[in-house]
Amino acid sequence: MQVSVDDYIAAIEELDWLDDVLIQVIHLIPERYFYHPDIELAEFQKKRLEIKRQRQKMLSFIYRGDQQVRHKFHRLVYDYQESLRLMVLEKKSDLALYLLYLDSETKKRYLTETIDRYHLIAHLFQFN
Repeated sequence: MQVSVDDYIAAIEELDWLDDVLIQVIHLIPERYFYHPDIELAEFQKKRLEIKRQRQKMLSFIYRGDQQVRHKFHRLVYDYQESLRLMVLEKKSDLALYLLYLDSETKKRYLTETIDRYHLIAHLFQFN
């Protein structure tokens, strides 16, 4: 059974779950949509350049079997991904705080647009 987004929004409003679902929706938005413009900051560019150089070193003939070089590469990638994850977590948190202070009509409009844009209706039924 397919439920429309509008019917879903009406049901959660009736159950007074608007704020809870709003937080779930923000959590479900893919992280890549929160990267820009911060991903272009010098901090992230420097990390990408360091990863690129370490990868070149790891793939070079001289260091091909060197486990320390391989370990450093994987650590750099992990640190970069962790930095992105923390940045996204902060942005999602800020967005949630901002939206929670808005009126219910604005929240419903945001939910409708976001659920449609990211095709989240099926994912929301897994949570509720």
